Amino acid sequence: MKLSSYTKFSPGEFRKIMEDLCELHEQKNHDYAGGNYLSDLIASNRAGIPAWKNALLRIQQKMSRLESFAKQGEFKVAEEKVEDTCRDLAVYSVIMLMLYKYKK
Repeated sequence: MKLSSYTKFSPGEFRKIMEDLCELHEQKNHDYAGGNYLSDLIASNRAGIPAWKNALLRIQQKMSRLESFAKQGEFKVAEEKVEDTCRDLAVYSVIMLMLYKYKK
């Protein structure tokens, strides 16, 4: 992609993506944590695994998926798009930052 192709990007587009990620996070937290914020990740504390490390493992899984896509050029699960994996990766990164900051 030529440098001139990137001129269509803007801080506004970045902000819109971040807002969409917040909405996605809230929806997924509802589905995974059942109304108890981040309880699905924090539950790993019971097994002696700090929640921030649980988030790190999920980040590594998403990265493995993207690395596989980069090598193979496709996903066999057609419903899961590269964009979905990137969104999940971004959200897990922020979650990990929060969990690490407070060591929950």
